[in-house]
Amino acid sequence: MKKNFLLIVVFLLTVFSTKAQIAYNYTGAVETYIVPAGVTSLEVWLWGAGGGGGARNANPGGAGGSGAFVKGTLVVTPGQVLQIVVGGGGTYSAAAGAHAGGYAGGGAAYPQAGSGGGYSGIFVSGAINQANARAIAGGGGGGAFRWPASYGGAGGATTGTAGAGISRSARFSGSAS
Repeated sequence: MKKNFLLIVVFLLTVFSTKAQIAYNYTGAVETYIVPAGVTSLEVWLWGAGGGGGARNANPGGAGGSGAFVKGTLVVTPGQVLQIVVGGGGTYSAAAGAHAGGYAGGGAAYPQAGSGGGYSGIFVSGAINQANARAIAGGGGGGAFRWPASYGGAGGATTGTAGAGISRSARFSGSAS
């Protein structure tokens, strides 16, 4: 009897704990979210955009850095207006002159180097600025084009550390925890 009871409880908890999920993808524009009635917190997951890779002639360049990942809970009030920014990926260009970074703050780059990826963030209603930011995931750095090439640094976050690039010739690897 205990096993049946536990299965029923687990099933009921699963039914009552369902959460609505909303995904925002890159559009190149600020989007608006209005907190629905009865909602007092939001679990948010943000990814900054990756940086563009670099290359020169037939030589491969460094890969762009990955965007940061941020996960957290925001305390909200019903009817509150949030502004959502989804960063654009860094780019590569062989054309003369600088080329733009990804939407939402990605750094520009010169020919054959990758530009930086844009940040993704959630802001309270008003200007899109640091004072109104509630969560930010930084974009990745662009890759270099010279041989041996350097990889772009990983994106940072509002409570994380800055990303750092590595030289391709260093040939070491690791993982984030």
